[in-house]
Amino acid sequence: MLVPAHLWRAGTTMFEIGTTLLEARARQQLDIPSCEAGTKIRAKYLRAMEEEQFDVLPSPTYVRGFLKTYGDFLGVDGQLLVDEYESRNAQPARLTRDIRTTPSRRASSPRARNGKRGKAANRRTEGQLLWLALGGVMGIALLVWLGAGKASTPAPQISNGLPPGPVTPTTQDPHLATPEVSQPIKVQLIGTGPYGSYVDVRQDSATGTQLFTGLISPTGSETFSTMSSIWLLSANPTGLRVVVDGKTRVLPASTTTFVITKNGPQPAPHS
Repeated sequence: MLVPAHLWRAGTTMFEIGTTLLEARARQQLDIPSCEAGTKIRAKYLRAMEEEQFDVLPSPTYVRGFLKTYGDFLGVDGQLLVDEYESRNAQPARLTRDIRTTPSRRASSPRARNGKRGKAANRRTEGQLLWLALGGVMGIALLVWLGAGKASTPAPQISNGLPPGPVTPTTQDPHLATPEVSQPIKVQLIGTGPYGSYVDVRQDSATGTQLFTGLISPTGSETFSTMSSIWLLSANPTGLRVVVDGKTRVLPASTTTFVITKNGPQPAPHS
């Protein structure tokens, strides 16, 4: 089918693609859904071609195929539509193919292949030289380290013309001080007199852990062991005898609270 003369652009050999399609569809009284069913082309692409919004279509290849199909379906020369589209928007197909294939031909040429092999060989050579240099540096560092180790090792001393014998363990130097090992303090509270004494015994201070509370009757006793000190509250100090590590100590009657250490009982400081 020829394109109507009024659709050709004045002063040119070009014509309106979209208007040609739209008027062809209108002459046959077809709507877009009917054309979609007949061409199997989505409605939005049919409208895009009628409005010449070709960038809506996925690619120029789709534009060419859809124009050919839609034009033939409407009785318009589809190839003429394709030629008009290419004359406006695309380079000749042969030129496009040549441009696309040129890089591959250039890459497959003997000169290109030789150039790639040469670059690969250069990279291998550079890598080998780098490994050799690193090996040399590591070897020098190892020699320096071994030399330093040998230099820091004292030479054996020769006494009386004889080399030293095997080293044997020696006894501890008697002049060196032996660290003292702390021993627990043993404290015994013994009731005396006609009444004995009511006591409250705690670890270290009045707020320390309670060790005992109650009456120590005459001739009765309680024994405690501690690594630090004992805090003692006695309601009747004259009715109590204190033994620290086997040594008997007398409590002064002027106070009722005491701190007992390895040196004996002392009045507790007032808080």
